[in-house]
Amino acid sequence: MINSVVNQALFRIFSPIMIGLLGYVLLLLFNNQLEQLKSEFINVELFIFIGISLFIQELNRLIIHSYFDKADDGFTVNRFIFPLIISIVLTIVITTLVIRIYFMLRLGYEPDYNELIYFNIIFIIVALVYFSLYVSFYLLERDYTHSMKNELYRKQEIEADFIQYKNGINPELLFECFESLILLTHKNIDKADEMLSHMSHVYRYILSPKYQEIISLQEEWSYATKLVDLFESLPYRTVNVSHEVNDYIHIVKGTILTILESIIRSIINSQDQALSISLTSDVGFLMFNYEAAPKLNEDIMTDKINILNESYEVYSDQRIVISNSGHKHEIKVPILQLQNQDL
Repeated sequence: MINSVVNQALFRIFSPIMIGLLGYVLLLLFNNQLEQLKSEFINVELFIFIGISLFIQELNRLIIHSYFDKADDGFTVNRFIFPLIISIVLTIVITTLVIRIYFMLRLGYEPDYNELIYFNIIFIIVALVYFSLYVSFYLLERDYTHSMKNELYRKQEIEADFIQYKNGINPELLFECFESLILLTHKNIDKADEMLSHMSHVYRYILSPKYQEIISLQEEWSYATKLVDLFESLPYRTVNVSHEVNDYIHIVKGTILTILESIIRSIINSQDQALSISLTSDVGFLMFNYEAAPKLNEDIMTDKINILNESYEVYSDQRIVISNSGHKHEIKVPILQLQNQDL
């Protein structure tokens, strides 16, 4: 509520003047003394009304800020009653004390019961006006803030889905496959059919709706082998992939496919030497180990890993880590620990 109208300096300065003036006129109406406005409009009583109005205004601001800022999002209308009662009680106490002090010092006698009732009625109305005004702005800003947060969340969700879909399409791999298919259809129809089969398996898996964000290694491994077969149909080196880990460990969907593609694209191609990638497991990690000369452009690997890390941050405190020692490379992927969750 920092930027709302009720917190602006001009409002806090001029609203007590207007409310105090209206309260002073209302008191004269109660006492049938409107003629006093003609003879002595600006007097001590008017300034007392303005001062009490200012005090009540700031008191309501303090009560609303101290109470509603601590309230959770589920508060109801009934939760307004307690701060409203506090506001009214403090208004009565303050009004009674100020009026009694003014009468004793200025007029030399204590106000009677009816006069105190008039003053308290006026300032209770003032307190109710301020309270309703501040609460209205508070709820309006609260609703606006929640709406903006929801819109921002939806925007981020749409952007994430778009990036995920774009990465799933993988235009570089798609065009490479189409180019190879064009050549193979003129040379070897059987190999073209086989490549098209591998391509369809991989893309059906990548672009399928992610109802299950977390899957087992066994489920993804069959598609990973199809991806390796697909790359062997392209002008890349021969790739051998093996794993010696529990098939039922859990990872984020697409992890193995993304890392295998990143490894294959990030190394220098060699027709004379096959690329061997082994999957092993350590305490809490799935490790990809391979030996090859990396390309000079390291962004190929890091860009893909950064995208994966955004998904792993949701499910784990660990991140995917890349370590290099000469031509030996290791990628450590955190194994997700599920606690009786339905995937």
